[in-house]
Amino acid sequence: MKVIRTALIGLGKIAHGYDDNPAVAGRIRYPTHFSAIRRDKRFKLVAACDKDKKAREKFGRRVPQDVKIYSDYRALLAEKQPEFVIIATPTKTHYSICLAAMRAGAQAILCEKPIAYSLSDAQRIVRLARRKKIIFAVNYFRAFDPSYNRLIAGVKSRKWGRLRQIRVKYSRGIFNSATHFINLAERLAGLTRSVTAQAKKQKGPDPLLDFGLAMGGGVTANFRAMSSPGPAKAELNLIFSKGKLRIVQDRVVAGKFKIDINRSMLAVYDNFYQRIIGKKKLLSEPEEALHTLRVAVKAVESAQSGKTIKI
Repeated sequence: MKVIRTALIGLGKIAHGYDDNPAVAGRIRYPTHFSAIRRDKRFKLVAACDKDKKAREKFGRRVPQDVKIYSDYRALLAEKQPEFVIIATPTKTHYSICLAAMRAGAQAILCEKPIAYSLSDAQRIVRLARRKKIIFAVNYFRAFDPSYNRLIAGVKSRKWGRLRQIRVKYSRGIFNSATHFINLAERLAGLTRSVTAQAKKQKGPDPLLDFGLAMGGGVTANFRAMSSPGPAKAELNLIFSKGKLRIVQDRVVAGKFKIDINRSMLAVYDNFYQRIIGKKKLLSEPEEALHTLRVAVKAVESAQSGKTIKI
């Protein structure tokens, strides 16, 4: 068995902090990168990094002494030269860390969503990964999850009839939260053709927007933003010609289907491992994440201009 030398850059909630959050850990058995790495012995954590001293100290209490913890990701990359790098830092840092990891010789990179706030930065990352033949993906975990993939297959086979409308409620920003469901909507209904944003509820680099997508086959997707403290909250409604599914916090509460995301993060790592050893393709290619980001960027532009924007 090949063991992949792995580094974790960023030691916040998705890295390991959600393991200690009852609201998250109570509904997801493996909610973090660390929980997946610890469970999957095909990955060996050799180093971790965070610029915050308290974050480093807290994580240091969880791992063996042979896991070296750095304050500077550049020193980590130069000294440890990991094969696989997980980037779980704030979005504004993704660009510089991705480029550094690629230039340091990483064979595979898993980046938290979104790739970047800037479409041009994201495009450069994807181009460089392709040129260097680096395995690269963004952690839209539902793309890897077996139960969501069964849902997608059911929709495409018209198990509930024709998909007519997608309705999403989300919190915590269009880039860091809504892009999960833009990505999923495009897997369900095809690529977005145009976007119209109706309102801006929160400013900043990751605003809350109400927006609508015109998608393939006449399907529309309507997104409504919720102001909600704490972990991200989301509701997905799928309206079909012969019924509907209502999914709240990744659990079906109306309609007949079962979704179980307890092992979603394990599925992400399994797919990455199979891709690294050359046995499978990635279930979420970087170009898909890039298109997801493009839709979000155009939604922001639509909110600013008040016009419908074609994708």
